[in-house]
Amino acid sequence: MLHRISSVIFLRPMLAMVLLFVLAAACGPAEEETQVAPTAAAPTATTAAAATATTAMAAPTATTAGVVAQPTATSRVVVAQPTATMSGEQPRYGGKLTTRGGSRDPATMDNQYSSSGGDNSWNSYWYTGIFWNPGGQRVECEACESWEFQDGGETMVLNLRDNVTFYQMPGSPTLNATDVKYSLNKMMGLVDGIPSARGGFVKEYIDSIETPDDLTVILRLYQPAPALPRLMTSGFSVLYKDGTTREELKSDPSKGSGPWMVDEWIRATKMSLIQNPGYHFGDTNPYLDTIELVIIRDNAARRAAFLTGKTDLDSWSFTADNDVYEKLYSEGKIDWVMTAGTCLVNGTMMNANRLPFRDIELRHALNAAVDRAGYIINVHQVPQTASPALIFEPGGFTQRTLQDTVDYVWTVPDTEATRAEGIAGETYKAMATDPAVVDKNRELSRKLLTAAGYEGGTEIWQMGELSTGYTRGSVYIHDQTSKVGITGELVEYEGPEWDAKLKAGEWLYGNTWMCLTTGDPDELWSSFLVTGGSRNDFGYSNTFVDEGFISQSKDLDAVSRLATNRAMEDQVMADLPFASMAFSQGTKAWWTYVNGIEPVIGFSNYAFNRPASVFMWLEDAPRTTK
Repeated sequence: MLHRISSVIFLRPMLAMVLLFVLAAACGPAEEETQVAPTAAAPTATTAAAATATTAMAAPTATTAGVVAQPTATSRVVVAQPTATMSGEQPRYGGKLTTRGGSRDPATMDNQYSSSGGDNSWNSYWYTGIFWNPGGQRVECEACESWEFQDGGETMVLNLRDNVTFYQMPGSPTLNATDVKYSLNKMMGLVDGIPSARGGFVKEYIDSIETPDDLTVILRLYQPAPALPRLMTSGFSVLYKDGTTREELKSDPSKGSGPWMVDEWIRATKMSLIQNPGYHFGDTNPYLDTIELVIIRDNAARRAAFLTGKTDLDSWSFTADNDVYEKLYSEGKIDWVMTAGTCLVNGTMMNANRLPFRDIELRHALNAAVDRAGYIINVHQVPQTASPALIFEPGGFTQRTLQDTVDYVWTVPDTEATRAEGIAGETYKAMATDPAVVDKNRELSRKLLTAAGYEGGTEIWQMGELSTGYTRGSVYIHDQTSKVGITGELVEYEGPEWDAKLKAGEWLYGNTWMCLTTGDPDELWSSFLVTGGSRNDFGYSNTFVDEGFISQSKDLDAVSRLATNRAMEDQVMADLPFASMAFSQGTKAWWTYVNGIEPVIGFSNYAFNRPASVFMWLEDAPRTTK
């Protein structure tokens, strides 16, 4: 029986990025704008170009104290080989595993196009990626026989497997170099002008792609990029056959080469998967015969389904029924472990490309208005699994402690409006948990509203996504902003529509979660915060951050890279494209007749499903051989 971890902050081992490169090489209101909440239609889009930097480009002085130290080891790192089992028993073949697929049907089966974990939780089963994360900090090439960095890290060579098969496509063609080039170009937006939201970060690294033969792909990089293989383990960075269109992929799961195929799909109910006979990872095929993915929208129903044995495996943060989990755990019937969070930092994004949030005074007003301790209790519900956070979690890639984070200081910018209110240069601690400090922050927030031209308050509509965590966050932020006079309607949309409105700039502010596969700085910066990043829906742009991203990406010195990331974090906190709130962890729970799970727990849920589906096996499975 494994020992569960009840409250751990998982520190991301920054030195792993250095070692990855070495080992890989070795082995191969001034103006008015009416703010009207949308009803049937969204507000008229006012999409702006990338925002002009709102602060000086020079590296900012750190606003908090803190010792820059070498990162400590993670609290718990799973390092076993993925085929190993914790009991040491011989894996068995066959049987059906049932788990939750999501709260809805996949909105699209084009996993490169999707930005939703609600799609990836289905789609990742039937695609292959270039790289995957089969447990712990391990990165392996799923589509390759071998790979290596060359030319001092500026070239990556992939030697493809010859048996990666698109089994359900006419003629069951195998993957070739042209397919990989097409898939990467599609991720970068070079096929149809639409970069992948979750995989498009590769455009920040890949300069050109060469295919000297059918099984060799050469990636010429802008600079050494030791983190790139790790970042590409995302379930969204998948491979398609050359020429496969978005329209073909939208609702057709037969275009993949992954371990599973869809056998039956009862919409709004469940999906049954069977093995893809054409899938091979070395000599390994899935142990299971079938996987049944069920739709469960309500969290209470989700917990009930697991606790009554209707599902065999689930992932979430415990919010209720802890005594039931404890009893089943003590009886040896279930096990669970806390894992690094998939969505690192969550908070409130603000559209600085549009009024009213183009005004830095209003962005500070919102930042100062929200009680972070209350956010954790109301949104994450289990305080042990969350903590205040800036961009990185406490103990993460900037090595700020939890106390550093709570004590972080923001400074009211020196503008004509803030000088008129007598608050220019005032400081405040938005992360403070002391109720007296929270009240003081709100008083400052009201003065900032006045400085922004909204004495007595203003109505601003808020956009939210209809998803459990997002909804709790949206409702809480709506309540908090109303306490200082920012009122207005909360309008919530289903994920695909919410994402479309973000991309079109048809929003003003709302709750957001920065969900990542690896938690590595490269993924966060290249996706969310560099100019033109694939998920930079803020429209944020700052030269210091752009240059810092390039610098830290190729920096093999852990302490130097840490310092760069800390300075970049300070710059974003000064610019305030979003008001950060908290970092949270995840939880995986399973009935103990399911084996092989913990060895494949790796970076996050976005990298978990496919390797887990290959290496999990059932204790009561009928066969000892394939």
